[in-house]
Amino acid sequence: MRKQEQGWWDGELSPHLEISTSSGARLDLIVDSGFNGAVTLPLALIKKLRLKKRGHVYNRLADGSVVSMPSFKGEILWFGQRLQVLVQGTDADDEGLLGTELFQGCVVELDPDADRVLFRKKSGRARKRTK
Repeated sequence: MRKQEQGWWDGELSPHLEISTSSGARLDLIVDSGFNGAVTLPLALIKKLRLKKRGHVYNRLADGSVVSMPSFKGEILWFGQRLQVLVQGTDADDEGLLGTELFQGCVVELDPDADRVLFRKKSGRARKRTK
């Protein structure tokens, strides 16, 4: 098992992390501490990846509005291990998001001055999110 995942900062000061799906597709995701799910992807990419639909989830956006988003079953490689995640679909055509659900069990270092986006695996048990 890998001990860390390393990303980068883009020119707009957005932190990125590249992860792979279990089928080998590579995803460039923006690390978003305001999104408490696991992964959000554009619906066109979800269709291309042939993910199976699970239903819908409700999210509260930054402006306070609540939206329903389709959800899909996905599997990613996280620290070199297969991990089943709920992927939320969006109509947006831009990049996907990596949310705080994947921060659990990690030390996350976001340092734009050092161009560092680093997820280090902690030893021990991860805190479980309460719903």
